[in-house]
Amino acid sequence: MEIEVGEYVKLYSGNFGKIIAIKEETEEFMIDCIPSWWIDFVKIKRHSKNIIDLIEVGDIVEVQNKLDGSKTIFNLNKYIIDIYKEQIENGSIKLASILTHEMYERNCYKVGED
Repeated sequence: MEIEVGEYVKLYSGNFGKIIAIKEETEEFMIDCIPSWWIDFVKIKRHSKNIIDLIEVGDIVEVQNKLDGSKTIFNLNKYIIDIYKEQIENGSIKLASILTHEMYERNCYKVGED
């Protein structure tokens, strides 16, 4: 797997980050969201120089309108994901934050019926 410092990664755990260091001899890397740990390459689900390539259906993204600065939160579905990727790429909106569907599912409180 050819990965470089500065690339974005999405781990199977759902974490996102940017690679800040690589140990070639042990195939481990360090990402900026958890910089005190060396992580094995096999934990990488996907990687790209462009973070937009890593967002998936089910992820929740916050985007900022470049004209007025307003922010909107979207739950990406298969019908709108390409529209928002295109708007981010053409610069009309800016990606502000991402909550992956894996992290949401792992951390949400499920309300049961009584």
